[in-house]
Amino acid sequence: MSQFLKPSHLNFVSFLLLFAGAGAGIGAGCFFSPVSAAELIPAKLKFSTSIAAPSVLTTCEGSLWVYGIGDRALYQLNPETGAIIRQSSFSKSGSKSSSLVTALGCGTKSLLIASQERGAPGSPRSYSLEQVPLEGKSLKLGGRKRLNIPGTGLIRDISCGASGCILIRDAVHQSSNLKTWKKLNLPASKDIVGTEPGMPGLTENPFSGWHDRFIIANGRYFRAIPEETGGLWLLDPNRSSIVSFEAPIPGKSTRWGRWGVWEGRLMSPKGFALIGNNYVAVSDTALKLVFIFARNGKFIGSLGADAKEARFGYPLSLAASANRLYVADLALNKLLAFEVAPGQKPESQDTKTFDEILRKNLFRNPEVLKDRVRTRCMNCHDGVEINSLDKSMYQGKHHPVNIESRATKIDLPLENGKTVICATCHDAHHRKPATNGNQKNLFMLRKPVDKLCITCHAGRDVPSTNHMNPDPTESCSSCHAMHVAEDYLLKRALPALCLDCHGRDKLPPSHPFSAGMVTCTSCHSLHDSLPKYSFATHSLAKSGQKTTCLACHDDKKSLIGKNVHLGTEAQSQHKWPPNEAMCLDCHNPHKKAVPVRDLCAGCHGQMAGAHTAAIPLENTPQGKGIQLEKGKVSCMTCHEPHGAPPPNAEGRQFFREKAKLMEFCATCHGEDAPELYQTFHKRTK
Repeated sequence: MSQFLKPSHLNFVSFLLLFAGAGAGIGAGCFFSPVSAAELIPAKLKFSTSIAAPSVLTTCEGSLWVYGIGDRALYQLNPETGAIIRQSSFSKSGSKSSSLVTALGCGTKSLLIASQERGAPGSPRSYSLEQVPLEGKSLKLGGRKRLNIPGTGLIRDISCGASGCILIRDAVHQSSNLKTWKKLNLPASKDIVGTEPGMPGLTENPFSGWHDRFIIANGRYFRAIPEETGGLWLLDPNRSSIVSFEAPIPGKSTRWGRWGVWEGRLMSPKGFALIGNNYVAVSDTALKLVFIFARNGKFIGSLGADAKEARFGYPLSLAASANRLYVADLALNKLLAFEVAPGQKPESQDTKTFDEILRKNLFRNPEVLKDRVRTRCMNCHDGVEINSLDKSMYQGKHHPVNIESRATKIDLPLENGKTVICATCHDAHHRKPATNGNQKNLFMLRKPVDKLCITCHAGRDVPSTNHMNPDPTESCSSCHAMHVAEDYLLKRALPALCLDCHGRDKLPPSHPFSAGMVTCTSCHSLHDSLPKYSFATHSLAKSGQKTTCLACHDDKKSLIGKNVHLGTEAQSQHKWPPNEAMCLDCHNPHKKAVPVRDLCAGCHGQMAGAHTAAIPLENTPQGKGIQLEKGKVSCMTCHEPHGAPPPNAEGRQFFREKAKLMEFCATCHGEDAPELYQTFHKRTK
């Protein structure tokens, strides 16, 4: 191919091929070969520690500190082994809002923790920076102290060095004592002339800055690293730029880094760290790699999740200590540590031929392509523009994306006409606000919630076969949440969700709820069921279930229709399917168990009897296996209320085995037991 193209055409050709391929899913017709990161640097994976959705990290006082969004916890780790020393919950005491840490920094013998509070939908978020002393040899977290800080909006980063601390919000601020701050009037990255070394013989073309025309390309500083020398490094993810200022700030500035998908370019840089005195590590959440550059921007090589070619999931944050590099992988739920030695790499990209460079399209990789739509949305929602990581797809349960829709002929966008993506429900361009009356379209939905869900889940809005909210426009969202939900996308775990409306008096005390063996949906189905039958799971044929009670109590199936207690029809009227309504003649799952004697006396009052036990009969050897009620003889001691096919040896259905009962009765009554057994009801009237 090099015989047709000159090196100066590289960027133009790459641009065309990238978007021709990206638009078609990077298909077989694309010129690029599906290669992995070939420019690997010498590295060794030192440890991998499981942390639920780690998002930010820092080294401080000889420990590694990591915040995991999955469990809203702050972890203290041994930086050499990755062993978890301590796990501390981080949430505002007494707060009912959603709180998450957005940045971590290291002060003097203290940890700096930036956080945001999210209240009810539509309410403003609040942001704070707290200083937490690290006490004693174990660095136990002390009492929090809230700091007064300048600026507005999200706290994107807090980082300290010899010359003080750097705070990034709507602007970049500096303080030497965490009390008084000054705004640094730094030029935006777009206003700094790039000094990237580039590749010999390659010149730019008119398409190289195609994304500079967008408003977002004005840039935003996201990460900061103050140097011990007083200089400052900044990362601008929107413009794929690394900027450095010499001391005193703002001194002489340099910028390098360009958007792209081939080796030496950056697509979505999010984390960066200085390795020793010579190198800069940059994590790319879109290409799922960590790139190593010389301080002047010269590309050195790539680093994968296995220290080789394996892609990361979402490498959001980096930290470094000497040659040890730490990577917080939000998607893989891992904190990884690598020992890197970029200086040992014998080969630089300057020696590569045009053909070799052209083949290194890092975007054309199955691990990158499989969730590129989700990653595209996350690239702004991970803290660059807004921090929605508490609603992140990488924790909890969410409405699935990258799956085929059950309904394809709908008026919502599907990728390739069949695949659900973020944009299926959300419209980032606000073209048609979806509102319900005065309700604001807080989440940029393409339709009001009830209509949006029913577009794909047809039939779930029919009141006659579904559990509905009194307000039909809020039915779906009354029970379901599309992000960070429980099983079946429920807003809360069961039975708590049901109890919000139905009250604790509906908890079935006679069923093993507390043991987790059953829950509300064990008996009730909120969809494809009939209200007149209390939404029994089998009340509608299309539910695919034929029984509810008998699904668990299957040993009673053979008795249905064989005796008066389990006849084919109930003795009373019940809101339950007819084929099981007879169970409710005696049982009420939502109330405490009625004393057996009172229950039986409801029909058999003329046979009422009682037996007062003088001793705890269940503790006698003969009492083992005998049906007793609180240690006393009851109706069920002698009778089997469900019957037994075939009738027992005496031809009777509702009596338990007489021989064992006689042995039990004889414990107290001796040889009088048979007569007392036969005349029990006559003697106790």
